[in-house]
This record gives sequence, structure tokens and C-alpha cells, in this order.
Amino acid sequence: MSPEVAAWRENMKTDNAKRAYRARAALCELSNAHLKCHHGTADVRLRGLAKVTCVALLGAIAANVLAHATAWLA
Repeated sequence: MSPEVAAWRENMKTDNAKRAYRARAALCELSNAHLKCHHGTADVRLRGLAKVTCVALLGAIAANVLAHATAWLA
């Protein structure tokens, strides 16, 4: 095991890290699942880091617009 992984594992034993990791589910996982199921990002059919990054950023922008559209239009 690399020293970085060992340090990460030690860090994950702290209460702050456990709390942050639990909060990640509410913050990230739902939007990732939504993008995967409803916007077809499960299979990225592009090559290259720049193109894949562009798809990910467009997906994030679309998720933010959809999440806040009702407030913006009110």
C-alpha cells in the first residue's frame, strides 16, 4: 500500500472525515445518478480529457440550471 493511501485511510478514521464523507452522499451522489440516468453520461463516447471534461462541465451546468430554475423564474 502506498504512503498516500495509508495517510488517507488514517485520515478517514477521524470524526470530521467520516462526517464529511457521509455528507458527500447528499451533496454529490444524487446529482451524479441523475446525470447518469437522465442525461446519458454513463457512457462517454468521446476521447480525450478535454472533451470528457467539457461533457462533465456541461452536465454540471445543466444540473445547476434545473435545480435552480424555479427560483430564477419566480
